[in-house]
Amino acid sequence: MKPSEIPVLVLGFNRPELTRTLIKKLAEVRPMKIYFSVDGPRQGIKADEELVAEVQRCVHLIDWGCNVQTLFRPDNIGLKSAVIQSLDWIFNNEEYAIILEDDCHPIPEFFDFCAMTLTRYANESKIMQISGNCFVPISDLNNSTYYFSSLNDIWGWATWRRAWLKFERTVPPHDELEVQNRIQKYFQNHEIEKWFARYLREAASNESQVWSTQWTLTLINNAGLTVVPQTNLVTNVGFISDATHMTSNSFKRYSEFAPKKIEAKHTPIEIIRNEQLDLQRFSLIKATDLNLRVSSRIRTSIRQIALDLFPKTLIVWVRVLKKRMTLK
Repeated sequence: MKPSEIPVLVLGFNRPELTRTLIKKLAEVRPMKIYFSVDGPRQGIKADEELVAEVQRCVHLIDWGCNVQTLFRPDNIGLKSAVIQSLDWIFNNEEYAIILEDDCHPIPEFFDFCAMTLTRYANESKIMQISGNCFVPISDLNNSTYYFSSLNDIWGWATWRRAWLKFERTVPPHDELEVQNRIQKYFQNHEIEKWFARYLREAASNESQVWSTQWTLTLINNAGLTVVPQTNLVTNVGFISDATHMTSNSFKRYSEFAPKKIEAKHTPIEIIRNEQLDLQRFSLIKATDLNLRVSSRIRTSIRQIALDLFPKTLIVWVRVLKKRMTLK
């Protein structure tokens, strides 16, 4: 397929400048079909009314003879419902699609990459997502165009109807043995398991606006993998002061991964996740995820308090004993 033949879902809300920039990026590729979804203004927030209306008016910037479908909600239904319903909307009509939130700005090569991989893995049930992001060193990919991952970034991505139809509509209890076993079998890493279990627990709350946890659970339940490109192809420019759901300054580290064209020509033959690169990706998650950073600081503080309370001679004795046990 041609890159311009891939339908694109644009998700907007109250950030007209970001939406205008995204549409300018799309104009470089000139997609033939765009589904433009905008959530409604929040009740009691006067500024939303004009901002949302301004985002809706951005539809007139799509001026290259594109087939445009719109879903403009009169009232705000929240991020989680807005995204899920928008994905339902596009996949009721299309077999595959690219999904871009207003702050996810792609380079043209992202569409080339999606065209290649959406075609190649159209009927491969093991592959459930195409990512536009790469947050590991290029040199570690051994000159491969992409790798397979159990960690699925959604800052510019693509998938098929066949995969979205399996979306987990409800969040199961995180402490169910069957759920825990599936998570353990999928990630095969205790740290990553604990990290995801926390998000799964939070996703069960009625107040949660996170939809991506349920999408990750979908991949887990179906042993699905994500295709990750050799280089970063989409920039998330939403790490700014007016970001609605992403307020941790640590996430700005992702802006260091500037989009680059893929230079490699080798493509992996065997569909198997790259454990080494997944661990590297998770090391950045540990450095940027606010929950993990707080937990790490608490553990460090507790350890320091314990060291301060114990006599120094006892600490030295324990370290010597531990060293001897290791040598055995």
